[in-house]
Amino acid sequence: MKHISKLQQQIFGIATILTFFIIFLLSIAISIILYNQGITSAEAVIRNKNRSVTTLIRGYFAPLRKAVEYSAGTGPGLNHENFQEEATRQTILNMYSILQNTIPNINFIYSGYLDGSLLINNYTPPEGFNATQRPWYQAAIQTHP
Repeated sequence: MKHISKLQQQIFGIATILTFFIIFLLSIAISIILYNQGITSAEAVIRNKNRSVTTLIRGYFAPLRKAVEYSAGTGPGLNHENFQEEATRQTILNMYSILQNTIPNINFIYSGYLDGSLLINNYTPPEGFNATQRPWYQAAIQTHP
């Protein structure tokens, strides 16, 4: 058996330590690269999910907003100031019926007026009902327009 000199042992030890050090540095570098790629990928997934949710919410609420804007407008026969006239009431109720049948997310559509009356299809408010006392009416007045 050949005897290994002390110099060879030192060179072997240094080479081994250097090899492990290089492997350690490469492992750290690869880990950092993979971590950054993972973060970038996760951010992209979150960004896409946010876009999807935003599109879904806009798609859900856009028709509702248009319905509210249209029903609050002053189109032909939609003058809410004359809501006490029977012809105007019928026009408004017909428009509400059309909106309710066309937009599946609308379950109820109605108007509350300053005199406390309520205009809604297929519903007669109880005696003494005052829409101005309802929380939805007060919130609408506070957030107007």
